[in-house]
Amino acid sequence: MFLDKEGYSVDLFYDGEKALDALNCGYHCFILDINVPSLDGLSILETIRLYHKEIPVIIMSSNHDLEKIQSSYEIGCDDYLKKPFFIYELVQKSEKTLP
Repeated sequence: MFLDKEGYSVDLFYDGEKALDALNCGYHCFILDINVPSLDGLSILETIRLYHKEIPVIIMSSNHDLEKIQSSYEIGCDDYLKKPFFIYELVQKSEKTLP
């Protein structure tokens, strides 16, 4: 809701498979959670990087494990937000990653 108020158009997916099905809908940025049902965010990130190398991706997760964070960057995320976070952080990171 906050991103909508900031002028962003946001689509929300609570299921990784449904998010994957929507990858070709013309998004300018992806914000992914690592732990989602049916398909995790890192798998979605891998698919995004195969077909949409130029689109920024922000990973957000309550997983603070260094290996997960490293994997996220190695696969190609542009930024990583550790939960909990302030919504201001998400807005700032979104603005910095968008062209």
